[in-house]
Amino acid sequence: MRSLMRQLVRELMQAEEAIQRTAFSNGEGPAEKGGKKSSGGKNKRNDDDKNIRRRVYDALNVLMAMDIITKNKKEITWRGLPGSTVLDHLGDGPGNGDGERKVNGLSRRQRVHQLQAEVRKRQEDIRKKTECLKELMVQNVCFQNLLGRNYARDFEDSRRTTPNQYGQSVKNAPETNKNEKIPLPFIIVNTDSRAVVQCEMCPRRTNVNFDFSLPFEINDDNEILKRLGMNRTSVESLQRSLPPELYRYCHAKGLLQTVAQS
Repeated sequence: MRSLMRQLVRELMQAEEAIQRTAFSNGEGPAEKGGKKSSGGKNKRNDDDKNIRRRVYDALNVLMAMDIITKNKKEITWRGLPGSTVLDHLGDGPGNGDGERKVNGLSRRQRVHQLQAEVRKRQEDIRKKTECLKELMVQNVCFQNLLGRNYARDFEDSRRTTPNQYGQSVKNAPETNKNEKIPLPFIIVNTDSRAVVQCEMCPRRTNVNFDFSLPFEINDDNEILKRLGMNRTSVESLQRSLPPELYRYCHAKGLLQTVAQS
């Protein structure tokens, strides 16, 4: 369809040029005041030329009204068919010349490249935010499971009883030593037992430098909780802990698979 329309424009332009060449070759020009009337044969040719010219102009007006072409004096520029995508207009057709209409100083090709770059940037931002959301969901599940395990352990300790000297049951729930608890967040550094480790700390105890003679590994609290198997939970628990909008979004995007138990 597009090639047919372009062929039509070329034929119309050729017809208009042929009419002009025929008129000048016959010595016909603009009618002068007081001039003599032309003969019958010339009148017939003029009528035919006028009919062809009128049809050419009508066709051009229709194409311009449909915003398919633009006409600047004798220069006709192809703009594209209605409803076609912008990328279809970026071929080698006559619409990519110097007569192309610009918006904000940018040509059609430049605008398309600008929009494509914007789309790629937005897609990369969405990918990064999706990964961040997955990590936050894993952290939330790990912390919820850790709280549940600690609560269950404290509850079990509180139920333990021992008889006293009078035969009465007394609860034996000694308080856990604070040194046995590890506050969050934390970092664990592990290496081979044969490694030599040199540790230096600044006077303010804000910076610590380690020097290992063998390869070492650093893991944060999230990685340790994952290794303990606390990064999985049931779908019902996720539905209770997450806001309704966030749960529906994660469910629609398939993000719950990273933390939901199979």
